[in-house]
Amino acid sequence: MIYMKFIKRYLYNPIAITATFFAVLIIVFGVLWILIPPPPKVIDMATGFPTGLYYQFGERLKTELAQEDVKLDLIKTGGTVDNLTLK
Repeated sequence: MIYMKFIKRYLYNPIAITATFFAVLIIVFGVLWILIPPPPKVIDMATGFPTGLYYQFGERLKTELAQEDVKLDLIKTGGTVDNLTLK
């Protein structure tokens, strides 16, 4: 009977339930932090001709991503057909 009172006192304690919830939450986020890799720091982008709009867009995107410490490598190609073959 004493054992049952002990279980009731600590099992239904709102503070213990809240602490357990946050402990499980921290463990789940810790495991996800370790298992999910960070986004890449180097990205390749096929842009077509240097005089085309995609190349100009790539240059602007390159400067924006440089502020976030991401390197964008622009690959000059012969156009859309060459871009599709780069997969």
